[in-house]
Amino acid sequence: MLRPLAPIAPLVALFLLAFAGCRQPVPAPETLPAPQKSMETPPPSKDGPFIVTQTLPNPYRPGEANTASFTMDYRGSEPVTALALQVKLPVAWQFVALTEGDKPAIVPKAESSDQLTFVWITAPEFPATLTYTLSVPEWAEGTYALEAQALYRCLDGELHSDPHRIESTFSP
Repeated sequence: MLRPLAPIAPLVALFLLAFAGCRQPVPAPETLPAPQKSMETPPPSKDGPFIVTQTLPNPYRPGEANTASFTMDYRGSEPVTALALQVKLPVAWQFVALTEGDKPAIVPKAESSDQLTFVWITAPEFPATLTYTLSVPEWAEGTYALEAQALYRCLDGELHSDPHRIESTFSP
């Protein structure tokens, strides 16, 4: 499960509280979907208006920079007024740099690990794709997973997408 926003929580809360949320309720997920063995997660359930899909090299390359992408799509009727994307990284994997996409107002620092948070004060046009590079430790082997979830506001309270998990395997 993704941890709450830590150091930037007050800033994110300020932006998200400034807006009201969507009139369309999004059910809270009870469990994570089963891990995927392919490079891309399948489309999530159509229960919610916000969908996050991911790509990751499969196999990943230890000791090198690896590219990950997240695509966010919103299909609700109310406009999104604030958006954050949280990404949970495997142990010792690190954020290197943002390489493509609608640049968020808040981007993790280089060498950030554990959980990354990207924040848009003004939501990008949907679908929006964010591509960045990750450093994978040289000793990495086996299967690792990335988890991602979008937090967003429309006209009322905070809502969130279903969490999505993707796996990548390296076998020497």
